[in-house]
Amino acid sequence: MHAFSLTRTSDSSAVESIRLDGLGLTHISGPESGLRQLAGSEAAASQLVVLISTLSPVPFHERYQQQKTSQLTPMGNAVDYTRPDPPLREDLRLLVERYLHSATPADHVAAHQQLQTPFQSWIASGPALDALAPEHPKLNQLTLRRSQLTQLGQLGIQSLASIESHTPPTAAWIEAQSTLLKTSADHSELTDFVILPPLQQLVDTAGKQVVTGPSSR
Repeated sequence: MHAFSLTRTSDSSAVESIRLDGLGLTHISGPESGLRQLAGSEAAASQLVVLISTLSPVPFHERYQQQKTSQLTPMGNAVDYTRPDPPLREDLRLLVERYLHSATPADHVAAHQQLQTPFQSWIASGPALDALAPEHPKLNQLTLRRSQLTQLGQLGIQSLASIESHTPPTAAWIEAQSTLLKTSADHSELTDFVILPPLQQLVDTAGKQVVTGPSSR
């Protein structure tokens, strides 16, 4: 009974905290509060952060044409929590460069492991946000982007597998990934992906693999 009471109290507190966020009455402010409002909980917001971190807003004139944005337009849409130059743009570029041009076998292994983490989180974020969307309709403002991010995560994992095994991918796979990267580069849902050039590097490198003996790494 005591454990149930604590759980129920904790859940009630979380709901009340989110309600107060919406009224601007908590010490949690800015993006954290806004993402909680969009997703409904801190745990759900953490999944939304995975997606938001890969995006930047389209140029203002395009937002204006679609939203009729002005100084009086209230914040609260998913695009409002994207950043013009998110850190992942440079972080992913540097990590892929380190992976492809590592100085030592140990550095290569470390970079490979570090790349797997975001790719796996991208794959997981799509289904997690899909499950939340029926009760939190503003998540549907990024329906296409969350679907694409799951596919881009799979592209990353599959590219790494090809490179690590020195196994060239099929022509059909390369064509499918090229199409995915091209469509993902389009302005959509008022956002742009910032992660595409390093992913293109991985696909290009995978496509250049030739069957060899055991890796020398």
